[in-house]
Amino acid sequence: GYYVLKLCGTQSTPQNVSGHRLRQEYETTWTMPPFKSVRFNLLDDSWKQNLVSMNHAECYTEHAAGGATFIRPTVSKKEGVVILKFDAPFSIQHATIKATIKVWTAGDPSPYDPGAIAALDISPDGKLWTNLDTRAANHGGFGGNFFDISEYMADSETVWVRARLTATIEWPEDGLIFSQFLRSDKESLPEPFYLTMTGGKPPQKSVLGVPIPDQ
Repeated sequence: GYYVLKLCGTQSTPQNVSGHRLRQEYETTWTMPPFKSVRFNLLDDSWKQNLVSMNHAECYTEHAAGGATFIRPTVSKKEGVVILKFDAPFSIQHATIKATIKVWTAGDPSPYDPGAIAALDISPDGKLWTNLDTRAANHGGFGGNFFDISEYMADSETVWVRARLTATIEWPEDGLIFSQFLRSDKESLPEPFYLTMTGGKPPQKSVLGVPIPDQ
């Protein structure tokens, strides 16, 4: 939005020889930089509008292990890949992201699948990728941190997100569920995906006033 800030005198403002306070007025105007945020879960189909591709992966809802919905690999010991793309109607200067990945592997309290791997990557163009987080044996658990990705997205107008998932052990009735992306549960908030994109800050404009006797 558009803002105007005015600073006026106070009780401690200097006085002139007549005892009148000299009220110094300053006025500055500025415009907030452009901003866009995207947040969602997998409990409806809205996330599909940002889907670019899914290879050897699928969106799945558990039947026996629980009731959560997540993206998982579909072929044992073969990496499943899902790619999402988000457009900003401006040149990005700052960006942050949270996109949860989860594994149950060796070294975890529930080491169901020692071969489970989940990796989260980002890219400004879908070609040059940077890994933000990888969960695997002895470095497992749940990855849901916020990452500042400004240095990777600066001056681009898109954010590409990629998850790479591998699982080797099946759970009865639910199959390959020990490597997950964007696990979503009706009772679990906040959303597993949250992206913010901010554009450059417009030049600031200032107008300075002159001392005015306080009548």
